[in-house]
Amino acid sequence: MVKKIKIIKLDKPIPSEYKPVELTNIANEVLGYCGRLICGSKSFYDQKYPDNIVYFNANVCTKEDGKIWYGDLDITRDYKLLEELDKRLGKEIFVLSEMMCRFENEERKGEAIEKYASWSSRRGVIND
Repeated sequence: MVKKIKIIKLDKPIPSEYKPVELTNIANEVLGYCGRLICGSKSFYDQKYPDNIVYFNANVCTKEDGKIWYGDLDITRDYKLLEELDKRLGKEIFVLSEMMCRFENEERKGEAIEKYASWSSRRGVIND
């Protein structure tokens, strides 16, 4: 018996998807896969690296495109990767907390990205 697969097209992406797929692919090359985890336990990681700047479930964005990637980031260890992503895209990279680009905030772009960002590839820690 042959199973048929029906392909449906959505009018707009579901909330967890991104429109700039090509940018997400580049971010995946530089940062690793979307949704990456740096540790199975947030509290363990915080205890092991108490002085590190860590964003669990971070959103990586550009002002022009909004969210292009998400996952755990240890800025203390990953900042060079984020700077590399900036160079590859030719755009300033912003790191926002999970809630700033989730649920009702999925479509956030422009000045709102900078307003709610915690870190920038060109300025370091901002809005802390």
